[in-house]
Amino acid sequence: MARARILSVLVLAAVATVLIAPAASAAIVNDVIDGITYTADDSNVSAGATATAYDGVTQGTNIVIPATVNLAGTDYAVTTLGSGAFAAYALTSVAIPNSVTFIANNVFSNNLLTSVTFSNALSVIGDGAFDGNSLASVTLPSSLTVIGNFDFANNLLTSATIPSAVTFIGNSAFATNPSLN
Repeated sequence: MARARILSVLVLAAVATVLIAPAASAAIVNDVIDGITYTADDSNVSAGATATAYDGVTQGTNIVIPATVNLAGTDYAVTTLGSGAFAAYALTSVAIPNSVTFIANNVFSNNLLTSVTFSNALSVIGDGAFDGNSLASVTLPSSLTVIGNFDFANNLLTSATIPSAVTFIGNSAFATNPSLN
């Protein structure tokens, strides 16, 4: 009987441990590559990596974002440019690879951009992403569906080519571009 009681206590303890033990969680991996900080979820490699910050020095004022990065031994497509990641660094040009589908809010705001090469897979540009630059013209990719509020405000635009796939243009998306018709 004592043996049965001890066995019952051990079984209950084992069950309690399983029920109380925290669920395994994904590890967030990150690294700095060529002055850009990237972050990814190692349990969801297909979601890709996000560029979250720039050191403002390594690549100078001409940024080339790679299509893939290796974080903790795993290759991730760079799919997202995180909020404010490249804001206010006096950047003059940026090349965004075709792996990028989402540009978050204020990513390139308050720079001196005169040239942007857009991803052909880009679908969303968050609010204010290119606000306060020196862009004279933009040709947006045919994959684009959303242009956020103030995205290209306060530039030097004289022309903007907007694809037919765009279903939303935010408030003041092209405001304060005196020469834009």
